[in-house]
Amino acid sequence: MMRWYPGPLAELGELRGFVAVVRLSLTPIRDVGLPPFTSATMKSILMKAECLSSLARLYMIYDRAKPVTIRALKSEDGKPLFADKGRMVRVRRGERLVGELGFYLLPEDNPMFPVIECNGERVKVGPAEFLVETLGAEVLNVEKLGSFPPQRIILDLLTPLLLPVKLFASARAREALKGVKAYRLLPSPGYILGEAARQAALLAFRAEPKVAVRVARRTSYLLEPLVAEVDFRLKPITVSYGRDRRVRGVVGRIVFEPLVKHFAPQVWGLVRFAGFIGLGKSRSVGFGEVRVSRARGRLGG
Repeated sequence: MMRWYPGPLAELGELRGFVAVVRLSLTPIRDVGLPPFTSATMKSILMKAECLSSLARLYMIYDRAKPVTIRALKSEDGKPLFADKGRMVRVRRGERLVGELGFYLLPEDNPMFPVIECNGERVKVGPAEFLVETLGAEVLNVEKLGSFPPQRIILDLLTPLLLPVKLFASARAREALKGVKAYRLLPSPGYILGEAARQAALLAFRAEPKVAVRVARRTSYLLEPLVAEVDFRLKPITVSYGRDRRVRGVVGRIVFEPLVKHFAPQVWGLVRFAGFIGLGKSRSVGFGEVRVSRARGRLGG
């Protein structure tokens, strides 16, 4: 039986473990202004809330390739909250927000599996104070990520996707691009799937960065001609993160269709992995958050 992950990942071994997302209700006690990119507030809550201490420890264990993704806060209707031009995000007292934490666990981490039970804990973040409550969680064995692939896949880029132009560059090209900070605003299927494979190699196999990049290149080369863009609606956007730091990425929607049935589980599995832990640079602090869903129809339909 063919596994969902492509050959370059399979060479590293058997992909095991769990992906999960925990959703929290965050209610401000008073009117407050939040940083332009609100994952900074979510990070502070993660580090200070007693009920989230197990996830905070998991976040702090690894300096490289963190297994926990701190997403930007969302409004109650699911819209990510972040602002351009350095503006603050204004939130009124009692206006419930949704905080999300995605994470990956190795099988040996299972005894550490976080049980998140937040029952109205009050957490102070600077001048702000929030009531934190658990809304729910979704947990999935990675072996099931490629199950029942659809004919088409919708990939919504909810926060700016930062895919460095030199991500898959050769050593000579990387040397020529030294010091250059630029991101792809028109990401191809191969680039996205290669980046998802890179993250899987780093997290699931604890691969060295050079090995993970090699896996990414080979995955991209394998799958780029086997996946077509059916539709897209992308918009470049510049956002502020931290003091005097502005980055330009892309948000919007891409609709993919695997063209060869044999490889559909691999494509579906990789994008679903990304749906839990994110894509690209700074994905552990909320950039590159993607929502993955099924679409009906086939190419030309």
